[in-house]
Amino acid sequence: MNVTSCFNFLANCECFMLDRREIFSNLFGDLRKQIRVILEAMYEGGNDHEIEIAHELRNSLSEWLTVPVPFDGVLINALQLLGNRDIIERRWGDEVVRAFEAAVSIAESMQQNGNPMRRTLGDEIEKLLRENTSIRIYAHPKSVEYFISLCNTLTEEHFLYGYDVYSASKSFDVLLKVGPLRSVGWGKCPDALLTSPRFRILTQFVWSGSSDEEHFGLDPVTGASVVDVLANKTGMALNGVPDALKWSLKNTRIGDTVNDPENGIKDEPDEDDFSFLLRIKSRYADVNRERSAALIKFVNAYGILIPSREEVLVYDPEKNEEDGAIELVLPTGKHLEGCFFVLPMIEIADFGEVHVEKIKYSKIWKGCLADVIKSHPEDLSELSRLLRMNKVGLQNLKGRLPEWCNPPSTVIPAPRKWEHFNALIAVLGEHYNKHELLADDFAKKAWVEIRRSRGNAINEGREESRTQKELEFDLLIKLMSEIVNTNTGRDEFIVPVAPDHDLQGSYRFFLVESVEQGLVVPDTVLREIHSVTEFDIWRG
Repeated sequence: MNVTSCFNFLANCECFMLDRREIFSNLFGDLRKQIRVILEAMYEGGNDHEIEIAHELRNSLSEWLTVPVPFDGVLINALQLLGNRDIIERRWGDEVVRAFEAAVSIAESMQQNGNPMRRTLGDEIEKLLRENTSIRIYAHPKSVEYFISLCNTLTEEHFLYGYDVYSASKSFDVLLKVGPLRSVGWGKCPDALLTSPRFRILTQFVWSGSSDEEHFGLDPVTGASVVDVLANKTGMALNGVPDALKWSLKNTRIGDTVNDPENGIKDEPDEDDFSFLLRIKSRYADVNRERSAALIKFVNAYGILIPSREEVLVYDPEKNEEDGAIELVLPTGKHLEGCFFVLPMIEIADFGEVHVEKIKYSKIWKGCLADVIKSHPEDLSELSRLLRMNKVGLQNLKGRLPEWCNPPSTVIPAPRKWEHFNALIAVLGEHYNKHELLADDFAKKAWVEIRRSRGNAINEGREESRTQKELEFDLLIKLMSEIVNTNTGRDEFIVPVAPDHDLQGSYRFFLVESVEQGLVVPDTVLREIHSVTEFDIWRG
């Protein structure tokens, strides 16, 4: 649409409507709540690999909120990235394992009940098309398949992607949008949807609690945000300003909106997941990531910062071995005061190599890939070329193909990204007649297997860390007589490990004066002993 046509269209419209359909689902609301608990713990206490899993879970949640995906196995598959229950409990504790179990149970129920967003959206699309209403859907290109699965009469012409495509479009009656109005992240869209509409009605489908971005839709005439005005967040009214676009708001609540206190159902809005995700993303950034920590201060004017969820060894000189003189505890209370903080200077135990256990799909696609390489040993360039045509732009692609044939060990060797793996399966199936790879969502099932192996490997690594702590604890118990003999009223002492023990090294003991909670610090300053004054910068 050119500028003149745009102004003529806007001038002929007395008022535009934002028709907001808010979907309430007790099950999905509970699932989102449990995932927030899990993500908070993983971002706060996870290592780099665990943060990668948290990113994937966060992306899954964002997709569920902004794309009409079926509530099928995708929900459980995302949760299974965390590993099995025992590993989760030992790594993250009771709160997270309860959240995980609840999330899995809810996801299983949701698979049976289906996605109410899909039903509501599908019904609306069918209705508008029956009425010969001209519609467009604002969506990301990768989400188009989910919309088309709702109504097979939809075509590419019904979809708009990005500002350029939107601004060039002709006028129409209704624009459909899933998810909140936001300028960044999943489901993002341009302010022009509200400041330069090509339609009369914007019908928006959002989950309960999903708020539109503050200040979205800044009107160039009034200087006010359309979203803020419609939500009564400003004292301005666009209707009273000459030449300003006039917007009205219609709110409709759909789904589980009835109070049932006896069954734990409360008619209240869900927390805004997008605000939550933005908060944890900014707080636990990949670069110089920060996390909650406790400052354990020693009586010698030194101290150490420990993650709030990380267990530490302590020695209570007032107790004997039977009463628990040596304990592994969280640094979260006064029970440390008057005890000794124990810093192990112990060698790392050799745990051997962990292996991927049950695999099914990887054997199939790896066998197909190996067969192609064996049958075309001099023609890997052609396979590489076909993959590059499918946007697999990896360096030394010819060298990576044989690596992906390697059998599983700690993880399943495979492309790192879903787009690359999906392209590999497609090329093998279509160009090399490996038709078994093209049936029954084979690529998606194989990818879940790959991601699960990576998650298990990460959790195995954390399990080894936990086992190391337990070995250090057990060894410390064996040294009780040496500890008692060495502790002669001093504030700090060292107990060496005798050569006849399996692990070698020593333990340093520091008498604890107090513990300070609530600090938020970067990873780089954790687990290092410094003068207490050096920690002042991290106090609020």
